[in-house]
Amino acid sequence: MQGCCQGLRRGRLCLHAHELAKNELGIARLATRQACRMQKSSTCLLAFVVCAYCQTMTLAFQAPRRRHLTYNNWRRSTTVQLPIECVSPLRATATAAGSGWINTKDLLQRSRRCSDNETSMATIDGGDADTVVRFPSQSSVERLVIRDRICFIKRDDNLFLPGSNISGNKARKFLSLNNLPDDEFPDALVSYGGHQSNAMVALAAIVSSKNAALGDRRTHDATKRFIYYSKPIPRYLKQNPSGNFLRATSLGMEIRTLPHEEYRSLFGGLHGGSAMPPADLDPPLAGRSLWVPQGGASGVAQDGADVLALEIVDFWASRDMPPLAVCCPGGTCTTALLLSRSIKRILRDKRIQSADNIKVVVIPCVGNDEYAMRQMASLDKSLGGRGAEKDMPAILKPRVDARSRGGTKGYLTFGEPTIEILETFDELNNAGLFLDLLYGAPAWTLMLQHWRSRDDNCPLTGRQVLYIHSGGLEGISSQMTRYKHKKLIEERTIQ
Repeated sequence: MQGCCQGLRRGRLCLHAHELAKNELGIARLATRQACRMQKSSTCLLAFVVCAYCQTMTLAFQAPRRRHLTYNNWRRSTTVQLPIECVSPLRATATAAGSGWINTKDLLQRSRRCSDNETSMATIDGGDADTVVRFPSQSSVERLVIRDRICFIKRDDNLFLPGSNISGNKARKFLSLNNLPDDEFPDALVSYGGHQSNAMVALAAIVSSKNAALGDRRTHDATKRFIYYSKPIPRYLKQNPSGNFLRATSLGMEIRTLPHEEYRSLFGGLHGGSAMPPADLDPPLAGRSLWVPQGGASGVAQDGADVLALEIVDFWASRDMPPLAVCCPGGTCTTALLLSRSIKRILRDKRIQSADNIKVVVIPCVGNDEYAMRQMASLDKSLGGRGAEKDMPAILKPRVDARSRGGTKGYLTFGEPTIEILETFDELNNAGLFLDLLYGAPAWTLMLQHWRSRDDNCPLTGRQVLYIHSGGLEGISSQMTRYKHKKLIEERTIQ
């Protein structure tokens, strides 16, 4: 315990302050402008305070500008010209007869035929010939040595979408939403989940950016809304808003709390339910509301998965195509499933015989392997697949001798602070990889159990490892507070 606490030194954490603050600053500025336009003085003041705090941490950092089709990559000090988005208008057809929700399939129709400017455009093989997906730039791949083994890190934590400034895994999942033209964006997004959800704050940032971009063209009735259902807000969080909850409410999120039983009945319990909206939940604006399941577990995430798959295949091909394990931390396991489907399709269309040399491996951070399989099978069926186990990504399981460490079937309990996660966080931080404590560090805690494994049943055996960094670093401060309350770290180590 003492050694771990000493490892979380103040100076080292301060070195990462600018990485966390760059995302905070962009979101806080959007919140300030949004609140001022809506003349909500209390929200405006709160957002201004958050913005001022982030500005002092970032100093020279300037967030990407809205209203311009230019993406400023602050790390490389380069500017990438983006093409005009060409997206077919959403048709207000229902997901089910008479339900009044926007049909997600209409959202995913890829009729973006932008032939004039293909800068930062990715062409997805296997789909329509003219299919293109707009993205700011590829995330970099870094090479690290961890416990004497070379691995590669896909730095999606440094990937930011223009306008909303969202990053990481959610930048991939919500690419199609972010790319919708402002005046064709749904009038209301509706979702549900936890009070500190990364998906929650990402959706809030997208909606806020659309309102900000519409500017004077927007009337009060035309204001885009984000409605979020959750369980009752804990007293401490209600009295002391922090983390993603503070960010999302500052960005204009409308939160609606439900009693535990009603929430469980409506949304299917702890781990969420179907990708379809609940039958008993009416859209706030009939024909103009889009349902987004918890964590974005739906076909909405397909475009971003396609782009990521193409980047990975290009990286793999440039290295003479050795056996590769693409490791993804999993909550709903949406990214892992869609990424696996996309990679298989691309390799099949390219007629690469060694297609099985790329294997997507999901590391469950919520629930266990059985839950991960149920989630992926359900999503696969909703997208026209068979939901067969052989079509799913590989699932990394705890070693047999590690199953006494708690959790379910040896997996760590989601969100529960443990000294084991903290030790992994510190070890990887010293190795040059800064992770969050909800997905990144727990995933690596499990991966390191198999780091030198020669078991043929282990999906990491005999393969190079490419880890997809899912981001989420803006939540470190609130996560560290929970570790402090558990007395696993000292207060002075939190910066």
